[in-house]
Amino acid sequence: MKPTFKLHCEFVKRYKVKHEYVNRSDKDIELWFSLPRESQAQRNISFISLPTPAHVDRHPFLNTVHYYVVKPKEELLISYEFDGYSVSLVSDKAEDTVNLSAEERDYYLRSTPITPTSQELRLEAEHIISSTDDKIEIGRKLFHHILKSYRYSTNFAERGVPSFREKKKGDCGEFAGLFISYCRSLGIPSRMMVGAWAKGKTQAHAWCEFYVENIGWIPVDISAASMLKNPLRNISGVTTYGMYSKKKKYFGSLEGKRIAFSIDINRLLIPVYKNNKDYDNSFPLFKVGDRMLAWGQESIDGTAPYMQPMYVRLNCSMKKLENEAVLGKWKVTEPMVSQIFLSLKNISLTMGLILMLIPIIVTNFFGTFPITLWFNLISTVFFLLFVTISIFRREKNIFVIVLGVLFVFSFMGTISEIYL
Repeated sequence: MKPTFKLHCEFVKRYKVKHEYVNRSDKDIELWFSLPRESQAQRNISFISLPTPAHVDRHPFLNTVHYYVVKPKEELLISYEFDGYSVSLVSDKAEDTVNLSAEERDYYLRSTPITPTSQELRLEAEHIISSTDDKIEIGRKLFHHILKSYRYSTNFAERGVPSFREKKKGDCGEFAGLFISYCRSLGIPSRMMVGAWAKGKTQAHAWCEFYVENIGWIPVDISAASMLKNPLRNISGVTTYGMYSKKKKYFGSLEGKRIAFSIDINRLLIPVYKNNKDYDNSFPLFKVGDRMLAWGQESIDGTAPYMQPMYVRLNCSMKKLENEAVLGKWKVTEPMVSQIFLSLKNISLTMGLILMLIPIIVTNFFGTFPITLWFNLISTVFFLLFVTISIFRREKNIFVIVLGVLFVFSFMGTISEIYL
């Protein structure tokens, strides 16, 4: 008998998200903004600031999109709160059934320029999964194949599955996109979740989900798993974003420390997006999927490639592409007590590094002084505080624990050296 599964969700914490967009040009900018939608991982969304839009596009299963015309020097501010939930695929009988309508199923099986489906991809996916017909096992085999065969990198100039398959490297959007292309080519509904880590300023991220009958949408984040293969990125990801420390956890689980701005890519924009045809010749072009695109000046057949959380129609007076001109900027904060511990953790790491470097520099130029031992002692205390708070916040891995043990021995050794 095949094992049964269900998705188990647990509350993590409540977050506050603040988006800002400023039109720094001398002409109007059109902006389509994707409002977050309730899901198993984000609930009880409450808007604090939501300007009245010029048009509202409500959708039965995608995000509601607000359309704004932002005047020169005008600022658009949108803020809200939500409860973040961790999601885990566990062995148990599913309690709730998530059914897809025929419209939803067709939508999540469609081919797009960024996530194409084809006979070639279907045959490739069938080779990867061998003779497996269990949907969860299919997803797991695709996850491990992509994780093994592709490399995480932000150093690339083309977006989408075609380029990713050729170059064998890409970032979160490419990892998610290839998984989606494989799944859709096999007839399994899947979608990209475009969002951010729930930490600090403008930490963009994307992952994916695939649908299994009687269970629902199962999360998959292959790029996060790929990052963990690098020991330094493992430490950084775990302590900075609260990522899991084990790669396999990112099949079927999310840590509840992220926000999904929009569901899937290539969202049709309403009102109709009219491509600018007379933008400056120096404006950069990028290959997105199967075509060259002036991001923010053109759409892909009337759709937004990604909405993170917006897509804009810039004006022709703009000669260069800046991140804040097309993404705006956002900040995610935690409840006050949690935010205090987060700030204390960051300060502890910074002070520990500074106080560790001072005696090294002093000793290198002037020789050993008794006071350098005190610098070593205090820096060790700060590092221990950083490790302790990381463990308390569940932002730890084996490297952090080992460092904590080493810092304890270092502290004891320095104490004995001072007083003996």
